[in-house]
Amino acid sequence: MNKVTVIPLQENFLERLAEEVFARHYQPDDPLALARVTVVLPHRRGIVYLRDYLFHLITARKKMPFVPPRIVAIKDLVEEAAIQLEDPPCRPLSPPDQAWVLFGVVRDNPSYGRVAETWDRFFPWGIRLAALLEEIDRELVIPQGIPYPGDVPPDAIALLEGLGAIYTAFDRLLKAEGLTTGGKRLRLLAEGIERLPLGEGPIYLAGFYALTNAEERIFRHLFSQDARILWHADPERLPPLYRRWKDEWGMEIETQGGDTPRPPQLHYYEAYDLHAELLHMQATIPAGIQRPDQCALVLPDPSVLIPALYSLPPRMPVNVSLGYPLERTALSSLLDQLMRLQEGRDEEGAYYHQDYLTLIRHPYLRRLPTPSGKEGRIVLHFLEEKIRHYGKPFLTREGLVEVLAISEDEERDRRFLATEDLDLSEAQRFVQGLHQQLLEPWEAVQTPRGLAGALRGLVRFLFSPFVGTEDSLHDHPLDNEFIYTLEGSVIPSLEDALFARHPMDARLLFSLLREVIHMARTPFEGHPLVGLQVLGLLETRLLSFDRVIVIDVNEDIIPAHEEVNPLLPEPLKGILGLKGSEREEAIVRYHFDRLISCAKEAHLFWQASTMPGSGGLEGKKVRSRFIEGLLWQEEKKRGAFLEEAVAKAPLRISGKSFHREEGLAKKGRDHRQVKEFLSEWSRMHGLSASFLNTYLLCPLKFYYRYLLGLKPAIAVTEEVDSAALGEIMHQVLEAYFSPYRKRQYRKAADNDSERLISIFRERFSGSTMCRCLAPEKRFFLEYAAAYRLQSYLSQMPEVTFIEALEEEYRLPLSMGRGEFIFYGKVDRIDRRGGHRIILDYKTGRVEGFVKGHFERSLLPFPIPNEPDYEGLKAVKRAIKDLQLPLYCLLVAAGSTEALGSTLAAYVELGRGGNERYFIPPDRIDGLRAASIAWFSSSFPSLLAYLIDHMVEASHFFPATDEDACRYCDYEAVCRFSFAS
Repeated sequence: MNKVTVIPLQENFLERLAEEVFARHYQPDDPLALARVTVVLPHRRGIVYLRDYLFHLITARKKMPFVPPRIVAIKDLVEEAAIQLEDPPCRPLSPPDQAWVLFGVVRDNPSYGRVAETWDRFFPWGIRLAALLEEIDRELVIPQGIPYPGDVPPDAIALLEGLGAIYTAFDRLLKAEGLTTGGKRLRLLAEGIERLPLGEGPIYLAGFYALTNAEERIFRHLFSQDARILWHADPERLPPLYRRWKDEWGMEIETQGGDTPRPPQLHYYEAYDLHAELLHMQATIPAGIQRPDQCALVLPDPSVLIPALYSLPPRMPVNVSLGYPLERTALSSLLDQLMRLQEGRDEEGAYYHQDYLTLIRHPYLRRLPTPSGKEGRIVLHFLEEKIRHYGKPFLTREGLVEVLAISEDEERDRRFLATEDLDLSEAQRFVQGLHQQLLEPWEAVQTPRGLAGALRGLVRFLFSPFVGTEDSLHDHPLDNEFIYTLEGSVIPSLEDALFARHPMDARLLFSLLREVIHMARTPFEGHPLVGLQVLGLLETRLLSFDRVIVIDVNEDIIPAHEEVNPLLPEPLKGILGLKGSEREEAIVRYHFDRLISCAKEAHLFWQASTMPGSGGLEGKKVRSRFIEGLLWQEEKKRGAFLEEAVAKAPLRISGKSFHREEGLAKKGRDHRQVKEFLSEWSRMHGLSASFLNTYLLCPLKFYYRYLLGLKPAIAVTEEVDSAALGEIMHQVLEAYFSPYRKRQYRKAADNDSERLISIFRERFSGSTMCRCLAPEKRFFLEYAAAYRLQSYLSQMPEVTFIEALEEEYRLPLSMGRGEFIFYGKVDRIDRRGGHRIILDYKTGRVEGFVKGHFERSLLPFPIPNEPDYEGLKAVKRAIKDLQLPLYCLLVAAGSTEALGSTLAAYVELGRGGNERYFIPPDRIDGLRAASIAWFSSSFPSLLAYLIDHMVEASHFFPATDEDACRYCDYEAVCRFSFAS
């Protein structure tokens, strides 16, 4: 009886295989002797290593030329053999093409319900159905319909109930059209293996672990024809699938190689996150790697590849062999953004500005040159600034060109563009070119072939300017691989699809493209075999290394988390005779254990960080169950726990980071510079209420806005801008009351709501907000504003004397640090009943003063002695808002008589013009003396304290009101924010 050869795990499997092939078949006088041997491996990566071992083995011993054996991966062998059985050879279909054929099967049958009505509804189900039929063919199953399938969506029920009929019709249609799939070819070869010779000489089936039913049938036949089967395992403890294979076939095994186990040295590392893993990983990589089997960096999660490569020592030779997901690349993100841009267009075809801004920030676009070869990023920066200042929510090409020319400072714009020797006309041509090359082709696509053409044009436009330049290859070494995948895999799958000329709406086309990109992998060549080997876990099959470094040995990565299949949930697989997910876990466990057992030393890293969970709860990344198994085996041997064997990869964080800082500390000359700034600002602008209130609310915000001069980001107006609306309202009310300046206003005779609303509409129609708001939002805003203005007129006093409108006031006050000028611009001043009343219009929420606040909180309030955080918070709690008392002081100009008769109130336009006073008119008579004393002494002292605090405080402290951080313009950049 033919025996199965088992090579122990401590042996290098492919090296031992090379020695056996050499010993059995090499003939020095016949260079073609090895060429008659066929070696079948599970995957292509092992082919490279086996040839390398044969080359070094033969050249070291004989130094004679030779033709190597025919070494093929099982997938390639199946394709070669199946083509011989096909007459004529059939065209293999991609998953989207299979879904299209399946749509033809179900489309005309009403029993499949709504899922079969349209291609766009069927497409996602078609992809899953095609995958299911592939699995059915690989397992040689004759499918039957599943009656009353449970726990599946309604669209899947009809497909599962008619599965047998769908399979039969699909198979018949493929044969009629000369089409096939990978699963069909494997089934064809399995059913016809007896009549097809697979090689002239000896056949080796090396390194296979888990077989599909079709593969098992092929291998049984080859085994009966004296093919040699080689396993890589511990002969004394065969893995589960090998044991089942041995028992079902009734095979005997023989061991080839050393029989003394050599357990690897295992090193365990627990890290907080990927960065900590990679940082600690650097110390485990040996210097001066000489052989391809010396060291391997294994990445079970391919998305880790890019940060891992950047963590390697400089100039280290690296050989990458794994399938990197194309959807994780910058190229894919650009394609996705182009699709989002098209999907977000309005009824007139204009693009949503936020999508457009995201697009022009993409690094591929920012490196493009202008028509004359200048830096295009300067133009894109200039364009973004113009869009933010003057753009509408939705942009057309003409609108983009026009917005570039809008300017409030043409000389500044000219100087900005001139930094790269550009002018406005070239900037406009560059933007037009971007629109024409990037966007217009996507607007016109109606078929998959048209979409493929748009993709080809995109690649040509983005990368042709850099063809042949060494800088591009050096700065972006992986781009060529990703472009190759796009041009060699994604584009042909659309261009040559069965439905390539079938008209589709954009939504379905983009869904199709996203699915193709999701399935696409960038297959790095992996040649030549030099340096550090960077591989995925499955790429390590059959390979052996002296040192193995595995990153992210976490649950849900090893083994991978399997998504629920809505078409065929796990419980239904058994009904069809398909294998369950536990088999997939057994396969991953075997390859992981084999990789570790073959090594002399293995370094295993995992993450143990917390992460957001469902329901607001936190979860934690945990090490893989495979790690637990390794630890448990060693603990059983030692009879003790081994947690101390797990090294904690250090998370290098300064201990200071765990202590909340008081604020931004002032150092050196900071105090003097603040004083100089205050003196200069006082002289140039005056210290206004908003200036002082900003510091009172948050010294850090004061620092960002005034000392650093950081302006909040300007955004395109999409919603009602309360600040812009407030400015319009101020202008409207000033224009309305202007005829009554220095005159009495009589409500009964002078109220003219039509004139007031007419002024509002005139001012509003000329504003940026009106130009940018959607029509329905403009309508509601105009309606609400008109209603509030009418309500305000109805709340006006019967008679009032309007003394001043939009009047500016300045008042110098001598303080301990010198003289400072205080400033304010008052909306309106009325005279009523012997009082001068200062009115300040507010369109938003007003933090008013409760009744009795002045006498209960302000009069007894002692000015703090120290310029510290607690003192500032105490002032904020007491005064709340400096605007109204400062206006009283400014208008009265320090006059004791005037202070006794001056009142101030906010006018709440949102509440029909309700007036909220600092000191109410009905209480001023009883508080006149106290009010005069407070305004004459206490309030200037409080202002002096604020000035002293600005200069002398040890820090720029965070907000005195924690809620203020939630709406702060600087929250995103402030490390002291309470909202973070």
